[in-house]
Amino acid sequence: MVTSRAGLQLSVYTKGWFGWKMSAVSILYPSPKNPSSPSVFSETSMDSSLVFGLYRSTEPIRIQVNGQPAHTIPYQQLRPDVSEDLYIWYYERQPDMLENKDKVHLTARDVNGSIVDRLDL
Repeated sequence: MVTSRAGLQLSVYTKGWFGWKMSAVSILYPSPKNPSSPSVFSETSMDSSLVFGLYRSTEPIRIQVNGQPAHTIPYQQLRPDVSEDLYIWYYERQPDMLENKDKVHLTARDVNGSIVDRLDL
């Protein structure tokens, strides 16, 4: 991960016969601080092995990919100098998901378990 002032660049690397190879690069930009209708999945990306995104919230939101929990990391944990309420989430796609080319269903729930956002990829 490389951060910049404009956004967060995420790179996916896979190990092959001849060393590490970059398989995807995405730049995610955080949503405005006070949007009229915030979307948890407004900054979401997917490559062949990973689904990931960036969202703004005062509390962590539980992200699920096809019913399975995604990992969430507070952005401030990576960059202590940044005081914004940003979170990075990611989910490694399972091999059977890739072979069947299943749709990816994303669900975001707040701390009370209420659904706050959904997205199908």
